[in-house]
Amino acid sequence: CVSIIDDFFLMLDAPKNYLNPIYKSISAKTIKILNELLGFYGNYILVKKKGISRYLANDRIYDRIYIQDTQPNTQIICNMPTGTPVYGFRLTNSIGAVVELTNWGARWLSAIVPDKHGEMANVLVRPTDLLSDEFYMGAIVGRFANRIGGACLCIDGQTYELEKNDGQNTNHGGFSGFDRMLWDWEVLDDGVRFTRLSPDEEGGYPGNVHVTVEYRWNDDNELSIRYYGTTDRVTYLNLTNHAYFNLGGKGEKITEHVLRIPSHTILDTTPQFIPTGKRVKVDGTPFDFTSAKPIGQDLYT
Repeated sequence: CVSIIDDFFLMLDAPKNYLNPIYKSISAKTIKILNELLGFYGNYILVKKKGISRYLANDRIYDRIYIQDTQPNTQIICNMPTGTPVYGFRLTNSIGAVVELTNWGARWLSAIVPDKHGEMANVLVRPTDLLSDEFYMGAIVGRFANRIGGACLCIDGQTYELEKNDGQNTNHGGFSGFDRMLWDWEVLDDGVRFTRLSPDEEGGYPGNVHVTVEYRWNDDNELSIRYYGTTDRVTYLNLTNHAYFNLGGKGEKITEHVLRIPSHTILDTTPQFIPTGKRVKVDGTPFDFTSAKPIGQDLYT
């Protein structure tokens, strides 16, 4: 351990994300101890060179260990048609699990985490073309998540006409939704803070709204998303993250996932997916998940 720590201190100034390899054969238990020691020096962990190491999930031995900076990694991942850069952020915790974000729509792009066997896989569905994504993949949606029937709302006796981007309705903030905006950003020790000003009448909504969304990633593989908003007028603000999950990574279809929902009713909607306010019993329908079953078992019956 002393020899490896000495090698580590000699390599800290190397100008690369992955520094020179330490040619040692050490167990996962030793790596855990080293990571605790390195934590006193700075934001560094020991990882494998290729992929994400599984060394904290089992006691496998690796011959070539690298040192990686765990501060959020920031880089330009693409450019807007105007040439404005779009930034990506890579958060790595002490066991090598990764979350990736971008300031385009304040999106959550990936979550590379271990399964019960310690195998790492990305459990988020990522858009193939980030800038043209029409499915809000991983995006922060607002000002109002989901649909508003008739694309209008009334506040204090005044009616506001909203953008109709879903037939006669508005969905996820309309054409001016937060998913289609470049957010300002600030890198934190354990995450990224995104901010933007939604000006008065953006999407038809009243009030200037200052919005903050914080993503924080910890060593227990927990990602917290916190939403904050302040306004200078009475308005509506209903934010959420629109991530799509596949907990099997690329190994299985979502319809093979086993799901249980302890609810005997669902909310009725119109053909345009506007809630009617009625509750419908799920007994005998494909929506009955009161007992665990594969999602696709009755989906197409």
